[in-house]
Amino acid sequence: MSEHSIKATGRKDEGKGASRRLRHAAKIPAIVYGGQSAPKSIQLEHEKTWIASQSEWFYSSILSLDVTARSSACCCVTCSAIRSSSRSCTWTSSA
Repeated sequence: MSEHSIKATGRKDEGKGASRRLRHAAKIPAIVYGGQSAPKSIQLEHEKTWIASQSEWFYSSILSLDVTARSSACCCVTCSAIRSSSRSCTWTSSA
């Protein structure tokens, strides 16, 4: 089985206005939750995430989500990156 990796960066701003600014800058606001740690707000590159979401493995595999020099195994729960006005993703982590 091949290993798939998605790059992301952490974010501190939360809320509707911050998410709109991210979307305007071609980023996708996302949340990583589960495991032993508290939920974390992250942002993803829209184009790279959209291209990855066109493949079956994006929804059916455990991905390596690289968040600013830290990697964790995650599975995409929901992703509405296709609609340009309401892009967002939710990830669940096993660690």
